[in-house]
Amino acid sequence: MSERSGELALLSAAGWPDNLLRRLVATEAVALGLLGGAAGAGLGLGAAAVFAGALTAPLVWCAAIALTAGVAVSAIAATVPIAILHRLPIAQLLAEE
Repeated sequence: MSERSGELALLSAAGWPDNLLRRLVATEAVALGLLGGAAGAGLGLGAAAVFAGALTAPLVWCAAIALTAGVAVSAIAATVPIAILHRLPIAQLLAEE
């Protein structure tokens, strides 16, 4: 959040409402969770299929759960930055940029 605070302050100063900034942060978090979860689940599924000798339904379910968990953890982790968005000192952050 500290690395992106200047960008978010600029968007806020440009007239973006807080709910749109919150949606931006949440969307980015979920997208990153989806990408990371899909990569991890895919690699894990491939490795498990190699070790098991075949792709089985329980392996697919485990991969789906891993993907869901990756997205959920990412979304939960975004709640704190979303909560502090309205407390950004816009003028100070823009002056530092």
